[in-house]
Amino acid sequence: MPDYFEKPLNCWGEFIQKSLSLQHEWFHHDWVFRGQEQSKWSLRTRLERLLLESATPLAKAPQLEKNMLRDFRRHYDGSDRDSVVQEMLYGLALMQHHFGRTRLLDFSYSPFVAAFFAFEPFERDGNGQEKEDKMRAIWAVNSEWCEREAKKVAPILQSRAGDRHRGARTYLSHFDNTKDGGKGKAFVYPTNSFPLHERLIIQQGVFLCLGNVTVPFDCNLKALDGWNQSKHIVKYLLPATERWTALTHLHRMSINRATMFPGLGGLSQSLEQRINIYLK
Repeated sequence: MPDYFEKPLNCWGEFIQKSLSLQHEWFHHDWVFRGQEQSKWSLRTRLERLLLESATPLAKAPQLEKNMLRDFRRHYDGSDRDSVVQEMLYGLALMQHHFGRTRLLDFSYSPFVAAFFAFEPFERDGNGQEKEDKMRAIWAVNSEWCEREAKKVAPILQSRAGDRHRGARTYLSHFDNTKDGGKGKAFVYPTNSFPLHERLIIQQGVFLCLGNVTVPFDCNLKALDGWNQSKHIVKYLLPATERWTALTHLHRMSINRATMFPGLGGLSQSLEQRINIYLK
């Protein structure tokens, strides 16, 4: 029996219907979404995956995260350098959206952006054929519940409320695990820095941020009361065979690599998403 509530769907059209039925809830940003190309994957941050891949204890995560962010800030020379240097969460968010390893897990306020990231990647078998026996997953987390329960676990999060309290000082007081030897409280908190960078805006992004990086994301999430209830977390499962139907529909909604990743690379990679249109 799965840990989290799973809701299998038969086709892309059923997901669209589900979207419309929950439109009122989603419009008010009560839910955030994450798409994953394999339904069996756990929820893990890139930082956690890096430590597992390198057979490094999670206890080393605070030190590793601190040093990687330090070097990112030293090397970064973009026009928003001041924000990267002064606002820790902004710097981590920028790292995350350029494939860096951070404690942040990407979610979106849009179920369709999440669906794009679930269906866009694909694997091939030994004969170069796309594997079609997998299920794709779209996670839905009630952010209102998540924020409320996180504040119960860590009341200090109350001090991060309001735009002017989203700076480095409150971030360090809530999420810095280097001072206490990694013994921070486990929780997951939905958050963004006050300044938003381009990709975060385009993808309607929000992060679920770990309270304690020395334990897995799953342990942080399960520290919140009600994590196993469908009104708080749902894992939607869709057949991978719906990939081209979903991607064609999403392209008509202007959700493709060209829009999600502005630039020539995103445009070039987005062309294959139009295969059903080109071959009519």
